[in-house]
Amino acid sequence: MSELANTAIWGKFFDANKSLMDHDNGFNLVLEKFVSVMNDLAERGVTSPVLEIGVNWAGTAKTFFDVLIEMRRPNWFITVDPYGAIPYHNGCGTHDVSVYTNERYRSSVALLTETARINQANYVHYKMSSEDFFQAFPCLKIYDDSKTYPLERFSFVYLDGSHDPEVVKKEVRFFASRLEQGGAIVIDDYEGGRFHGFWEEFLNEHWNLCTNKTDIPQRFVLEYKNSKPLVLK
Repeated sequence: MSELANTAIWGKFFDANKSLMDHDNGFNLVLEKFVSVMNDLAERGVTSPVLEIGVNWAGTAKTFFDVLIEMRRPNWFITVDPYGAIPYHNGCGTHDVSVYTNERYRSSVALLTETARINQANYVHYKMSSEDFFQAFPCLKIYDDSKTYPLERFSFVYLDGSHDPEVVKKEVRFFASRLEQGGAIVIDDYEGGRFHGFWEEFLNEHWNLCTNKTDIPQRFVLEYKNSKPLVLK
């Protein structure tokens, strides 16, 4: 297994895919966190899926997937995005309905599917909103050759879908309760003013999560360090 300790190794994937990203500022630091988390979990034999919500042109998703493949990790890579001309909250209180077309869906998922095929890696996309994903979650399974596994916990979660604060809060609570010990959740396009008081209340309530919201530009990182699974109502 490659430890990818040298940033030049995984940095090549960032360089190759950044033209597909909405913004690449600070994403090298996100990758550094991703590599650290995946190496730590690999030492304990944890192979729970990696998940990204909000795929767009698949720049960040392709980079995560490339690095996961380079590390020779068997973790499933899962993406969630409804695409289509549906209302989208961009964080400024407005909704754009003409950006995330089905043509973009076909292009992005084809890119990730072809990457999986070439590398014989594990990948699945769910064409639905995060809230629909929550509803479907109890029925979702991983079909791996002749074995079937329930979808239960996640190693790393990247949230870059709807920027409606109420939706993001639901996503954080949902995935925090399903995060592996030592795993991490990264919230993209974080602006603290949209979440007034939420993080303080959430972290006070759930002391087994820690965070750093200053080291990585425009992103908020939640890490789960406690030895017992986090259970949220």
